[in-house]
Amino acid sequence: MSAHRSLPKAAVASAFLILLLPMAAAETFQVLTHDVTASVGSDARLSCRLSPALNAEGMQVRWTHGPSSRNVYLYRDDGSELPGRDYENRTELILDNIRSGRVALRIRNIQPKDNGLYVCDFQSKTYYNQAMPELSVTSLGSTPQIHITGLEAGRIQVGCNSTGWYPAPEMLWRNSLGKIETSFASEARCGLQSFCSVSSSSFILLESNNTALSCIVRASTSSHERESSVLISGEGIKDGE
Repeated sequence: MSAHRSLPKAAVASAFLILLLPMAAAETFQVLTHDVTASVGSDARLSCRLSPALNAEGMQVRWTHGPSSRNVYLYRDDGSELPGRDYENRTELILDNIRSGRVALRIRNIQPKDNGLYVCDFQSKTYYNQAMPELSVTSLGSTPQIHITGLEAGRIQVGCNSTGWYPAPEMLWRNSLGKIETSFASEARCGLQSFCSVSSSSFILLESNNTALSCIVRASTSSHERESSVLISGEGIKDGE
Protein backbone atom coordinates (compact mmCIF):
# COMPACT_ATOMS: atom_id res chain seq x y z
CA MET A 1 0.00 0.00 0.00
CA SER A 2 1.55 3.28 -1.12
CA ALA A 3 1.91 6.10 1.33
CA HIS A 4 -0.09 9.33 0.68
CA ARG A 5 2.02 12.47 1.04
CA SER A 6 0.34 15.89 1.24
CA LEU A 7 1.87 19.03 -0.33
CA PRO A 8 3.55 21.48 2.00
CA LYS A 9 1.37 24.45 2.98
CA ALA A 10 3.82 26.89 1.36
CA ALA A 11 3.47 25.13 -2.01
CA VAL A 12 -0.34 25.25 -1.79
CA ALA A 13 -0.23 29.00 -1.00
CA SER A 14 2.11 29.66 -3.92
CA ALA A 15 -0.12 27.79 -6.35
CA PHE A 16 -3.14 29.76 -5.08
CA LEU A 17 -1.36 33.09 -5.64
CA ILE A 18 -0.34 32.07 -9.18
CA LEU A 19 -3.99 31.39 -10.00
CA LEU A 20 -5.03 34.79 -8.68
CA LEU A 21 -2.35 36.81 -10.48
CA PRO A 22 -4.11 36.98 -13.91
CA MET A 23 -7.30 38.20 -12.23
CA ALA A 24 -5.50 40.81 -10.19
CA ALA A 25 -3.67 42.10 -13.26
CA ALA A 26 -6.87 42.77 -15.26
CA GLU A 27 -7.29 46.54 -15.79
CA THR A 28 -10.65 48.09 -14.94
CA PHE A 29 -11.67 51.63 -15.76
CA GLN A 30 -14.53 54.10 -15.95
CA VAL A 31 -15.43 56.14 -19.04
CA LEU A 32 -16.21 59.80 -18.31
CA THR A 33 -17.89 62.30 -20.63
CA HIS A 34 -20.06 65.45 -20.72
CA ASP A 35 -23.01 66.70 -22.78
CA VAL A 36 -22.58 69.15 -25.68
CA THR A 37 -24.82 71.76 -27.34
CA ALA A 38 -24.20 72.78 -30.97
CA SER A 39 -26.05 74.95 -33.48
CA VAL A 40 -27.01 73.74 -36.96
CA GLY A 41 -24.17 74.20 -39.44
CA SER A 42 -21.43 74.28 -36.80
CA ASP A 43 -19.01 71.54 -35.69
CA ALA A 44 -19.47 69.53 -32.50
CA ARG A 45 -16.83 67.77 -30.45
CA LEU A 46 -17.88 64.85 -28.24
CA SER A 47 -15.18 63.61 -25.90
CA CYS A 48 -14.65 60.62 -23.62
CA ARG A 49 -11.78 59.79 -21.27
CA LEU A 50 -10.70 56.85 -19.16
CA SER A 51 -10.37 56.99 -15.41
CA PRO A 52 -7.70 56.13 -14.43
CA ALA A 53 -5.88 57.62 -17.44
CA LEU A 54 -4.86 54.39 -19.19
CA ASN A 55 -3.22 54.12 -22.60
CA ALA A 56 -6.07 53.29 -25.03
CA GLU A 57 -3.93 52.74 -28.16
CA GLY A 58 -4.39 48.96 -27.88
CA MET A 59 -8.13 49.14 -27.17
CA GLN A 60 -11.14 49.17 -29.47
CA VAL A 61 -13.12 52.44 -29.29
CA ARG A 62 -16.56 52.52 -30.88
CA TRP A 63 -18.98 55.47 -31.27
CA THR A 64 -22.67 54.82 -31.97
CA HIS A 65 -25.73 57.07 -32.12
CA GLY A 66 -29.38 56.75 -31.24
CA PRO A 67 -31.69 53.92 -30.17
CA SER A 68 -30.69 51.86 -33.22
CA SER A 69 -26.98 52.17 -32.31
CA ARG A 70 -26.01 53.55 -35.72
CA ASN A 71 -22.26 53.19 -36.31
CA VAL A 72 -20.57 56.58 -36.28
CA TYR A 73 -16.88 55.72 -35.94
CA LEU A 74 -14.72 52.72 -35.05
CA TYR A 75 -11.11 52.73 -33.86
CA ARG A 76 -9.69 49.20 -33.88
CA ASP A 77 -7.08 47.88 -31.47
CA ASP A 78 -4.60 47.62 -34.36
CA GLY A 79 -4.82 51.40 -34.91
CA SER A 80 -7.00 51.29 -38.04
CA GLU A 81 -10.10 53.49 -38.31
CA LEU A 82 -13.50 53.06 -39.94
CA PRO A 83 -16.12 55.86 -40.14
CA GLY A 84 -19.78 54.86 -40.28
CA ARG A 85 -21.38 54.82 -43.73
CA ASP A 86 -23.79 57.69 -42.90
CA TYR A 87 -20.99 59.80 -41.44
CA GLU A 88 -18.24 59.51 -44.05
CA ASN A 89 -16.51 62.84 -44.83
CA ARG A 90 -18.29 64.44 -41.87
CA THR A 91 -16.54 62.87 -38.87
CA GLU A 92 -13.03 62.74 -37.49
CA LEU A 93 -11.58 60.90 -34.51
CA ILE A 94 -9.13 63.03 -32.53
CA LEU A 95 -6.46 60.76 -31.05
CA ASP A 96 -3.81 63.27 -29.91
CA ASN A 97 -4.24 62.20 -26.27
CA ILE A 98 -5.19 58.54 -26.70
CA ARG A 99 -2.12 57.44 -24.69
CA SER A 100 -3.66 59.16 -21.66
CA GLY A 101 -7.08 57.65 -22.37
CA ARG A 102 -8.68 60.66 -24.10
CA VAL A 103 -10.57 60.34 -27.40
CA ALA A 104 -12.83 62.89 -29.12
CA LEU A 105 -15.25 62.64 -32.02
CA ARG A 106 -15.67 65.71 -34.22
CA ILE A 107 -18.87 65.95 -36.30
CA ARG A 108 -18.90 68.64 -38.99
CA ASN A 109 -21.89 70.59 -40.33
CA ILE A 110 -24.28 69.61 -37.54
CA GLN A 111 -27.88 68.88 -38.62
CA PRO A 112 -31.08 68.15 -36.65
CA LYS A 113 -30.64 64.41 -37.37
CA ASP A 114 -27.44 64.49 -35.26
CA ASN A 115 -29.40 65.32 -32.11
CA GLY A 116 -29.58 62.76 -29.29
CA LEU A 117 -27.59 60.30 -27.23
CA TYR A 118 -24.26 58.88 -28.37
CA VAL A 119 -22.34 55.94 -26.89
CA CYS A 120 -18.57 55.75 -26.71
CA ASP A 121 -17.33 52.36 -25.56
CA PHE A 122 -13.81 51.26 -24.79
CA GLN A 123 -12.90 47.58 -24.96
CA SER A 124 -9.55 46.20 -23.82
CA LYS A 125 -8.59 42.52 -23.97
CA THR A 126 -9.94 41.98 -20.45
CA TYR A 127 -12.50 44.73 -19.76
CA TYR A 128 -15.24 46.85 -21.29
CA ASN A 129 -17.02 50.07 -20.28
CA GLN A 130 -18.93 52.94 -21.89
CA ALA A 131 -20.37 56.44 -21.45
CA MET A 132 -23.29 58.24 -23.13
CA PRO A 133 -22.80 61.92 -24.01
CA GLU A 134 -25.84 63.79 -25.33
CA LEU A 135 -25.63 66.18 -28.27
CA SER A 136 -28.34 68.86 -28.19
CA VAL A 137 -28.78 70.47 -31.60
CA THR A 138 -30.32 73.93 -31.86
CA SER A 139 -31.39 76.17 -34.73
CA LEU A 140 -32.63 79.75 -34.47
CA GLY A 141 -35.30 80.11 -37.14
CA SER A 142 -36.55 82.94 -39.31
CA THR A 143 -37.98 86.28 -38.21
CA PRO A 144 -41.75 85.77 -37.79
CA GLN A 145 -43.98 87.06 -40.59
CA ILE A 146 -47.32 88.63 -39.62
CA HIS A 147 -50.14 88.76 -42.17
CA ILE A 148 -53.90 89.14 -42.50
CA THR A 149 -55.66 85.84 -43.14
CA GLY A 150 -59.31 86.92 -42.98
CA LEU A 151 -61.77 89.81 -42.49
CA GLU A 152 -65.17 89.92 -40.82
CA ALA A 153 -67.43 92.74 -39.72
CA GLY A 154 -65.67 94.57 -36.92
CA ARG A 155 -62.75 92.20 -36.62
CA ILE A 156 -59.70 90.94 -38.50
CA GLN A 157 -57.94 87.58 -38.54
CA VAL A 158 -54.19 87.90 -38.07
CA GLY A 159 -51.66 85.13 -38.60
CA CYS A 160 -47.95 84.63 -37.96
CA ASN A 161 -45.49 82.01 -39.12
CA SER A 162 -41.78 81.21 -38.76
CA THR A 163 -39.59 78.39 -40.10
CA GLY A 164 -36.17 76.80 -39.61
CA TRP A 165 -36.28 76.11 -35.86
CA TYR A 166 -34.94 73.17 -33.92
CA PRO A 167 -36.24 71.86 -31.63
CA ALA A 168 -39.87 73.06 -31.85
CA PRO A 169 -40.21 76.63 -30.50
CA GLU A 170 -43.00 78.46 -28.67
CA MET A 171 -45.02 81.26 -30.32
CA LEU A 172 -46.58 84.08 -28.29
CA TRP A 173 -48.52 87.25 -29.07
CA ARG A 174 -48.22 90.50 -27.11
CA ASN A 175 -50.62 93.45 -27.30
CA SER A 176 -49.94 97.19 -27.08
CA LEU A 177 -50.09 97.01 -23.27
CA GLY A 178 -47.35 94.39 -23.20
CA LYS A 179 -49.71 91.63 -22.13
CA ILE A 180 -49.78 88.16 -23.67
CA GLU A 181 -52.79 87.51 -25.91
CA THR A 182 -54.24 84.16 -24.82
CA SER A 183 -56.71 83.90 -27.72
CA PHE A 184 -53.95 82.86 -30.12
CA ALA A 185 -53.25 79.12 -30.33
CA SER A 186 -50.01 78.06 -32.00
CA GLU A 187 -49.05 74.86 -33.80
CA ALA A 188 -45.52 73.57 -34.42
CA ARG A 189 -44.70 71.01 -37.11
CA CYS A 190 -41.39 69.21 -37.50
CA GLY A 191 -40.11 67.03 -40.30
CA LEU A 192 -38.60 63.64 -39.51
CA GLN A 193 -35.20 64.51 -37.98
CA SER A 194 -35.53 67.91 -39.61
CA PHE A 195 -36.41 71.55 -38.98
CA CYS A 196 -39.60 72.80 -37.34
CA SER A 197 -42.06 75.51 -38.36
CA VAL A 198 -44.59 77.24 -36.12
CA SER A 199 -47.74 79.19 -36.96
CA SER A 200 -50.65 80.86 -35.21
CA SER A 201 -53.75 82.91 -36.04
CA SER A 202 -56.75 84.49 -34.32
CA PHE A 203 -59.42 87.18 -34.76
CA ILE A 204 -58.97 90.53 -33.06
CA LEU A 205 -61.42 93.45 -32.84
CA LEU A 206 -60.81 96.42 -35.11
CA GLU A 207 -60.52 99.65 -33.20
CA SER A 208 -60.54 103.28 -34.31
CA ASN A 209 -57.01 103.75 -33.00
CA ASN A 210 -54.03 101.79 -34.21
CA THR A 211 -53.55 98.50 -32.35
CA ALA A 212 -49.97 97.37 -31.80
CA LEU A 213 -49.43 93.63 -31.94
CA SER A 214 -46.23 91.63 -31.63
CA CYS A 215 -45.53 88.02 -32.60
CA ILE A 216 -42.70 86.41 -30.64
CA VAL A 217 -41.08 83.06 -31.38
CA ARG A 218 -39.02 81.75 -28.47
CA ALA A 219 -36.53 78.87 -28.52
CA SER A 220 -37.48 76.01 -26.20
CA THR A 221 -33.92 75.27 -25.03
CA SER A 222 -32.51 78.79 -24.56
CA SER A 223 -33.48 82.42 -24.02
CA HIS A 224 -33.15 83.28 -27.73
CA GLU A 225 -36.20 84.66 -29.50
CA ARG A 226 -37.27 86.51 -32.64
CA GLU A 227 -40.00 89.16 -32.75
CA SER A 228 -42.02 91.13 -35.28
CA SER A 229 -44.50 93.94 -34.59
CA VAL A 230 -47.29 95.55 -36.62
CA LEU A 231 -49.91 98.29 -36.28
CA ILE A 232 -53.46 97.25 -37.16
CA SER A 233 -56.25 99.68 -37.96
CA GLY A 234 -59.38 99.85 -40.04
CA GLU A 235 -57.15 100.54 -43.03
CA GLY A 236 -55.24 97.29 -42.65
CA ILE A 237 -51.84 96.29 -41.32
CA LYS A 238 -48.42 97.94 -41.45
CA ASP A 239 -45.04 97.21 -39.94
CA GLY A 240 -44.54 98.43 -36.40
CA GLU A 241 -41.69 100.69 -35.42
